[in-house]
Amino acid sequence: MDTTIGWTVKAFFFNSGKYELQEWASGFTYTTACNYYQNLHNSNKFAKITMETSTETGVTIQNEH
Repeated sequence: MDTTIGWTVKAFFFNSGKYELQEWASGFTYTTACNYYQNLHNSNKFAKITMETSTETGVTIQNEH
């Protein structure tokens, strides 16, 4: 996996039947994004957390909690 591609991590609350964006951080390397994602996950504050990037082909890789 190319670790130089910019990754974005987003965290959401679930309120009144919809997800509300609470945190959005981008420009991470893969390793830094994984660490940030794990810290958000471990906080147990968010209903949904995503980690995604776009490759040269426009494909999005996404991981949701």
